Amino acid sequence: MKLIFVVCWSLIAVSLASAQCRETVSGDFQSKEFSAPCPVFNFSYQGVNSQSWVFPTRALDISLVADEVLPVKQRLEQQLQAYVGEEFFSKLQFKSVDISNYDSIAKFQGRYPPVDMYACKTKYFFYYHYVPTAEIKYCIGIALDDKAQIISPFNFPASRDYLPLESQLDFCKVMDIAAKTRTPITPIESVSFDFDTDKQKFFWWIKQKIVNPKVGENERNEISIEAADSGQVVSYKKIILLDADGTVVVKSQVSPPNKEPLKKIRAPR
Repeated sequence: MKLIFVVCWSLIAVSLASAQCRETVSGDFQSKEFSAPCPVFNFSYQGVNSQSWVFPTRALDISLVADEVLPVKQRLEQQLQAYVGEEFFSKLQFKSVDISNYDSIAKFQGRYPPVDMYACKTKYFFYYHYVPTAEIKYCIGIALDDKAQIISPFNFPASRDYLPLESQLDFCKVMDIAAKTRTPITPIESVSFDFDTDKQKFFWWIKQKIVNPKVGENERNEISIEAADSGQVVSYKKIILLDADGTVVVKSQVSPPNKEPLKKIRAPR
């Protein structure tokens, strides 16, 4: 067994070492729940300047709705700054905003997903990127109702919980740390930078791909690395529940899956 492990680990180390450094885009805008059901037009500073609004699948110039949306944007960003603090807020980049136009439903005939006014609960949906380093973009979406009140949960920390991230911790260093744990992790399904709402911290997660998925319980290894302290590394075995279509069964549908720790280490710097 020792010989097999050494051979397998050698292959893993080569695979991880060969990974190229790249920009990491993670997080969840939450637009599927809050914006997708609505008849929205998207506006950005780089959008198309068209008075006819015949580009529902392309961003329009935000100047077309400046009087309406810019005051809303200003109030929202004041609220965000008060919640997250100056350091985090300084790393937020506005991307675009969706505005529900209830008089334009006919223009969205044939769109998928279709407009569903019963599920539509958003008037404004703002897209932001949190950019702690040049190599990381973390997606943040904020939904507002008709009264411009925030109705979406926050997937980022309050100022009291915010910890500055390690500036040198990027995709390549994360892969190097994963290799040093000697945890069997290949083939890799994903490497992501995400926020743990329970611990109120940012983590890097490396998840092993399930090679032969089956209905019910499937095991895979995962590694988590604290983004504010890369010495805090945990390797664990996780049980993933899949349905007949190979879709992950979410926690709300079943009891929480087991998490069997493999090891907790302070990785070498």
